[in-house]
Amino acid sequence: MKKVCIVYPPFAKYPNKCYGAVEILVTIIGEENNKQKKIDLTVISANSDEKGTVKLNIVDKILILLYRFFKKVLKLNFFCLNRYYYKVLKKIVKENYDYVIFEAGQVSNYEIFSKKIGKEKMICHVHQDIVEQDNNTKGLSEIYGKFIGVSNFIVNRLQKVYNLEAKNVKVLLNCTTEDDFCEISEQERSFLRQKLKIKQDDFVVLFVGRLLEIKGIYQLIQAIESIHENKIKLLILGSTYSKKDRETEFSKKLKDLIKDFEENIIFTGHVSHEEIYKYYQIANIQVIPTICEEAAGLVAIEGMLCGLPIIATRSGGLIEYIDDECAKIIEKDEKIVENLKTSILELYTDTEKCKKMSNHSKERAKMFTTQKYYDDFIKIMEEW
Repeated sequence: MKKVCIVYPPFAKYPNKCYGAVEILVTIIGEENNKQKKIDLTVISANSDEKGTVKLNIVDKILILLYRFFKKVLKLNFFCLNRYYYKVLKKIVKENYDYVIFEAGQVSNYEIFSKKIGKEKMICHVHQDIVEQDNNTKGLSEIYGKFIGVSNFIVNRLQKVYNLEAKNVKVLLNCTTEDDFCEISEQERSFLRQKLKIKQDDFVVLFVGRLLEIKGIYQLIQAIESIHENKIKLLILGSTYSKKDRETEFSKKLKDLIKDFEENIIFTGHVSHEEIYKYYQIANIQVIPTICEEAAGLVAIEGMLCGLPIIATRSGGLIEYIDDECAKIIEKDEKIVENLKTSILELYTDTEKCKKMSNHSKERAKMFTTQKYYDDFIKIMEEW
């Protein structure tokens, strides 16, 4: 039986299915392994009730903040100040793990781990396009012996940039917890629509995600406004920063954009993972208009679980999670606003097409179950 350790970034909580894709996915692995026990698994977190807990006192937390300041502002990496990493390293070197998997966070921070336990035991689980986002990742192939990516798009990027052997890079497609997306009653749907001032015969277009320019929300609002149909409502689930609704320059632009269309565009702010499934189920369609290259498509899985027809841009690993039967895939070019408008109107007017896409969404969601995710993870561990 393989002995495996998963390391969380500082301050992330395990187990936790209520916040963050990484937390949800690792918790799924942990819960399934508690039932099936196919590997000897330890998850290390600073906020945990499990055996891998790393306790941080107030001094530790202050030193971590200093570490982040020195690293970000002064470009100095004083590893000794990061008490979380320091304590994690002490725990790891005491155990003879077959593999140590590092989840998200600043994955370039673990060079000292590689020196202590050996590069061949180090696995980097890549959830984002770190090549595009972080110029400090050029030496990752010197730190990690193996990589797991959330899509073929990410894996191909990793292989190209780091010149990795195919045997050392694996794809592990995301999932989400099916039980958290159970159906709600017609009464609940009606109540939630009333709460949001959405009429029962309104056609609801759903956007789920952070309010960032790269998510294409600005272009989606432009498309909705250009339709001039009062029965089409845009429901926006998400905040500017994580759980918080901080005002940013971009959020100010969004407010200016909608000031003449506030009745047709509803912002909910952050919605907890425990409640989000209800909002999916009052929608008619979901739109994922990202203008960057998405690593994967977690929100697409959630939409498919709820039987939503999807409109999505041709973006990175996102299109590996959907297909032409459950989704209309459009280009994210200079015609994106017009493409969004045309696609929304098509689904608004063609109820039969919506019904067929909805049925296929539910079927395709079965490809991304928690059981399959765990099985695929175990297969990777066994192959390595």
